[in-house]
Amino acid sequence: MPTYMLHQDDRVRIRSRTLHLSARQARTNRPVRLCTEVDGLPDRPYHESPELTVLPAPARSMLVQVLPDPDAGVFPDATTVTLRLWTEVSPGSREEADEVVVNAVDVSGLVSRELVLLTPDGPWLTVSAVNVVADDPVDGFAARVRSGARAVLGRDELAAPDRVDLLVGVDVSASMRPAVSDGSVAALVDAVVGLSYVVGQPGRVRAGLLGRRPSWLPELPGRELSAAVVAEIARAGLECGFRTSAVPPAVTVGTDRPAMMFLVTDAVPPDAGVLAEAAARDGTTRHVLVSGWPGASGVSPTGVRCTVLEPPPPAAFASQHLLQPSSATAVESFVSSLVAYWTTGAGGTDHRQGGFR
Repeated sequence: MPTYMLHQDDRVRIRSRTLHLSARQARTNRPVRLCTEVDGLPDRPYHESPELTVLPAPARSMLVQVLPDPDAGVFPDATTVTLRLWTEVSPGSREEADEVVVNAVDVSGLVSRELVLLTPDGPWLTVSAVNVVADDPVDGFAARVRSGARAVLGRDELAAPDRVDLLVGVDVSASMRPAVSDGSVAALVDAVVGLSYVVGQPGRVRAGLLGRRPSWLPELPGRELSAAVVAEIARAGLECGFRTSAVPPAVTVGTDRPAMMFLVTDAVPPDAGVLAEAAARDGTTRHVLVSGWPGASGVSPTGVRCTVLEPPPPAAFASQHLLQPSSATAVESFVSSLVAYWTTGAGGTDHRQGGFR
């Protein structure tokens, strides 16, 4: 049986015959629901069960996608799916079946995921992978934010023209000591890293410390960024006071895309209007990430977006606390606010139905 492995936008041409399809979760080997569409409408297979879907040879282009369990709504975190497709041959036939495999596609947080497009061409059938890209492994809160953002947007990532470069600057005034000690600063940096896989350059975020003399760290892999930020704060120490007027202009992240700078602090700055003025000058959107109690989220009167992450309980560490089931509602609210720029748009227009991959 010839077997073809499809990656990214690969395609293969096989004989057009009755098709057998099966999708399974990689870690648990549990079956995953399949849905086939023709012209945007569901298509009825010969046979359908949790284990196997059997289709007649497609007469028109057909899209195959995977769906989460009906009671789940979205795929859980750390869910990867493998799709196997093979053609049917008559018993005793000397002809071999063709097999096509799309392996280990991360579907975490998605409401559905398109995997292959089947395009008939006379006696042949072209099987095309639909943007099958393997995600970099991310851990902890970054993974939770990545899957949560995908769930809110309903896509795994923005289309290339709509992505932005992401930066994160951390207030290093003395009042930030509790947020550094309880892991909230590291969690907020991780959140921006997780978000980068959905709206920016995957895993590529530039970080800096915002003190009397703001400084940017060298570019680092996303998985190392929060630890590097906390280590640099420990080395350089905290300072007295924080003024938004001291926030430096955005640094280049290596592309000509628009940039968004997240500012990690412990309260919405009283002079946050300076950030809106800076955005108007240099085109870099500012978004304030607050480690504190609710009450400052949304868009401030100055027009600057703010998102609040509640601190963990006493003696708890943020990264562990945020991954507990009891934190699910708070995390969902945090992520919804984090991606509101893309769900409502800078001008208040809902972009969820277009512009995404």
